[in-house]
Amino acid sequence: MAPVDKIETQPLYTKEVARGSSDDDFNSAKSGKSGVSGVGSACARPVLFPPRDREEDEEGSVTTIQMIANLVTGGLGTGILSMPWCTAGASLFTSVAIAGAVLSLNAATIMVLVYAAERYQVFDLGALMNCIPGNLGPVSRWVCDVCVWFSMWLCLLGYMIVVGDSFTEVTPDGGIAGSRAFWIAIGTCCCLPMCFVPQKYLSLSSTLSICVNIFLFTYLCVHAGVLKHEDNLPGGFCALGFTKGNVAFLSNMMFTTVVQLCILPMYRELKGRSPGKFLKVLSGAFTSLWVLFSAFAGMGYLAYGDEVESNVLKMFPKSAVGHAARIAMLFVILGVYPIMLMPMVAPVRTWEEPFVAVAKAKGVPFFARRIRSTAATVFIAVTVMVAAFWLTDLGFVNVINGALCAAVFVGLCPGLTMWYLMDRSDIGWRTVTVLLMLICFVLAGFGFVFTDNYAEKLEDHCTWKWD
Repeated sequence: MAPVDKIETQPLYTKEVARGSSDDDFNSAKSGKSGVSGVGSACARPVLFPPRDREEDEEGSVTTIQMIANLVTGGLGTGILSMPWCTAGASLFTSVAIAGAVLSLNAATIMVLVYAAERYQVFDLGALMNCIPGNLGPVSRWVCDVCVWFSMWLCLLGYMIVVGDSFTEVTPDGGIAGSRAFWIAIGTCCCLPMCFVPQKYLSLSSTLSICVNIFLFTYLCVHAGVLKHEDNLPGGFCALGFTKGNVAFLSNMMFTTVVQLCILPMYRELKGRSPGKFLKVLSGAFTSLWVLFSAFAGMGYLAYGDEVESNVLKMFPKSAVGHAARIAMLFVILGVYPIMLMPMVAPVRTWEEPFVAVAKAKGVPFFARRIRSTAATVFIAVTVMVAAFWLTDLGFVNVINGALCAAVFVGLCPGLTMWYLMDRSDIGWRTVTVLLMLICFVLAGFGFVFTDNYAEKLEDHCTWKWD
């Protein structure tokens, strides 16, 4: 893939520089109507406005540090809890290599989407797909929107599964306090109000979420040290191996780090946004995630061996500190839940914009202007809560979700964007585009088939063992 700083973009489109263009063309571009043949009718003319001339940037209030915190938090969901389980089937060094490769691939495809969003001035992934010319645009948008909803719904389901797992371990058996459904309902009631908090304030909960994950990692290291001191470490670790378990780790990493589906609304809120600035933000966030994921996965595997649960919190002892670690995960979920719900509601918010403008003109109170997206938010939270009453296997949910993310949000959407919306048609660019989609589709297919960690297979296929 070509370096992102060499992707061609259109210059600022104003009357001063649009020599040879008519006033009608300028007014068409300014009003958001397409004047380019073949571009989806819902898209503006491809332009790149500098921040000082762009009204959207007046709304952008999220600083660089806050955005890094939000991106890191976006990777600190339930996927990290399954990483020791995945590493038990993939080996230590293989897991580290896969984590780095997945993060690099995601960063590259994210920047493709960011550049295209800036060119067409649309900041919703589904709306960006609608910019694709012909009938493929609307079809791609519907496919994207449906997959966003389903993937994010599975993310939220995973959060509630963790809530149920954690609090049923903490509370005594029997009575309503020991009911899984009770604690899932409480968790939903805590997370729902956070979905209406502006993103710039979410950075506070994001910082708290990062601190909690550091606490979990620290406690994991301490517990591993205690196990070693008591000579209770499982031993027989695999440092390098290749089995079907590598697929589960890759799928879980895809699930954990794929933020393409919510990246454009987040990018729009970046103060003084530009693709170059966002690339620096993304580099800092993903480097931090790579270090954290590798360390957490490796330490969990070393502490609990191939018997580790797909939710590592279940392996913590039932002590005061162990219970504190389980309860602390609720604060992580409080920070991540609204970030993951954002792209699910984004199409509804886009659709209701004309109604919001009318309500604002009529003097309708602020809290009542977005009744449609508010209703959608509540509906999503309630359906996730009900599903979590019955579904309990966190590892399976994460791996299936990761396979879906690889196919749609790393392969299909960036691939179509590269093919139709980036103004490049040379053979090298086309080849990279086809290879990207093909590789992602193949990996997704394997992910849907190989949903276990296959830790027992690693024993026979380990190239480098540690006793």
